[in-house]
Amino acid sequence: MNLWEPILAMIMALTSFTIKPNPKAPAADAALAYAVDDADLVVHVDLQPTVIDNYPTWQKLADDPLIKQNAELAAGLRTAQTQVEGGRAMIKNLIGIDLTSDLTSLTAFARMRGAGVPDFVVVVRGKFAADLPQRLVQPMGGKPETIDGRVAGATPDGMLIGLTKDGTLLAGQRDLIAPRLADAWKPAPRAKGSAWAQIATVLDQRPFFALASKPSAAAATALAAQVNASFGRDLIAQHTLAIVSASATGVGWVYQAKDAAFAARIKLASEGWIELMRAAHVAPRGLVELAVAALPSYAGTSPELDDAIKHKDQILAAVNELTGDGKFTATVTQKGALVTVTTKGRRLSDVLPVGVVVGLGALGSMAFTKQSGAVSGPAGVYAPARPPARPSTPKPTPRPAPRPAPTPAPTR
Repeated sequence: MNLWEPILAMIMALTSFTIKPNPKAPAADAALAYAVDDADLVVHVDLQPTVIDNYPTWQKLADDPLIKQNAELAAGLRTAQTQVEGGRAMIKNLIGIDLTSDLTSLTAFARMRGAGVPDFVVVVRGKFAADLPQRLVQPMGGKPETIDGRVAGATPDGMLIGLTKDGTLLAGQRDLIAPRLADAWKPAPRAKGSAWAQIATVLDQRPFFALASKPSAAAATALAAQVNASFGRDLIAQHTLAIVSASATGVGWVYQAKDAAFAARIKLASEGWIELMRAAHVAPRGLVELAVAALPSYAGTSPELDDAIKHKDQILAAVNELTGDGKFTATVTQKGALVTVTTKGRRLSDVLPVGVVVGLGALGSMAFTKQSGAVSGPAGVYAPARPPARPSTPKPTPRPAPRPAPTPAPTR
């Protein structure tokens, strides 16, 4: 199999997947309607732009002309598609949910309990049948129960699954879920300037992904103990709130430190990280452009390079699609112990350095693939393999030892 073909095919496949803004994404009031006040971690994922919008592209990926050129890659991809479709159909038959169209977003809240499994509430929005909770718990030996006229499902290990009056699916520990399933449930108000208010500000920007950490002192200590790097431990131990989010046009983060001195360090680190993000766009693009310009000089050197030359226009198109020029807008501000970072481009790939993958993949396949009679030299220049300094002398083949005569059988 030509090494370049699957690499190029997968690089081009990346350009088929997109993240588009979702104006119908849940705002903060919806995403935090069932929040756990003392949660240590919050995760939010908008499934519409990530899974639902891109699943048709995944289904057609094996028919991509470039992938079809490689029979082994196409066969492997079709096998993966068959397995995914089989799992999708099985789940739909069992519980009536199509994972690629019926779920629109989810938000999870976790409360740490030492080294044990955390308490959690998982909030899933989408299209659900009224009997879904009962169907979910039946295979686990669970039993149905009714809360305000709606059927919920209780599992033997103390979990509860049910639908709220607005059709939202909740799952988690009984003591957390039961009051949230009741019609009388109301979320706690968010105090101005609080951690929840800052999380809400981020969610109101409709990110497709957000992760927030607002650990208690005990949770911060437990998490920090799991990190070996000193700076990593400080990042955990020194924050009261940290939020990372990604949208269709960029990424951002918020860090509330315990004091202004550590916040100043985070501001400096954030500025340095943004500079690295800018460089990660420009450097891979420059390296790939340089490699593509040099490729024709090595025509006939190897099948891999000839194939790369054949697809050089597609390589450049992929690089242009998956990288930016590093000139995305970015702001880093510090107010007391709070650091806020926002970045924005025309699209997410203008900000996130996806080009690093493209550059390394292209250079790795073009410059470091060994061929018979040739080895990779600097910057992908293939040179003839150097003959050994001294020819090896073949060793004489030893004669086999004579076989011993058979021993006569004893006479009875």
